[in-house]
Amino acid sequence: MYLDATATYELNRKLHPGKKIVVFGRSMCGAVAAHLAKDVSRTALVLEAAISSLRYAMHEQVPLTRFLPRYLIMRSKLETTKHVSTRLVPTLILHGNSYQTVSVENTHRIFEAAPKPKQMHILRVATTTI
Repeated sequence: MYLDATATYELNRKLHPGKKIVVFGRSMCGAVAAHLAKDVSRTALVLEAAISSLRYAMHEQVPLTRFLPRYLIMRSKLETTKHVSTRLVPTLILHGNSYQTVSVENTHRIFEAAPKPKQMHILRVATTTI
């Protein structure tokens, strides 16, 4: 996924030379977008209902995974919080309060990890289905 995101970014840079490119990620792809923004983007990062890490998302959706070693159930960590914490790019974090797949706690963890400048908006009636 990371290589695909980088290739897409590079293609857009070639197709739109001199233009500002905002990196956007939603749900699990929020981690991919944060990783990409950490390495290439100087403009902005926008995350919508992103997971803070695959481990937390798994624990929330399948509580039994708390008792299993991570290497038995997943290879990728998809750590959005780790990626946003190491990048000084303006970050906008969005979440709908009725979104059921990714909890709003993920959004709060990402926001806490992100350095300034950053903004978070929890949309009251927003619903999202994946």
